[in-house]
Amino acid sequence: MPGAQTFWHSSAHVLGEALEACFGVRLTIGPALEEGFYYDCYLGDDRSLGDAEKPVLEKKIEQARPRGEAGHA
Repeated sequence: MPGAQTFWHSSAHVLGEALEACFGVRLTIGPALEEGFYYDCYLGDDRSLGDAEKPVLEKKIEQARPRGEAGHA
């Protein structure tokens, strides 16, 4: 898919910034992959992220999307 690597690379940056802003994480590894992207992060020895934090992260990511993009109100 043309442009997929660029999209996933940019999306990983947005995810990383949201993780830092919402949860104060230290970013570790976050590459674009052949089929998408991810970001590993460090919260400290006694903290972790789970499904309960997903809405907060999704809201922050939604705010980062430029106006006028598909799906943005």
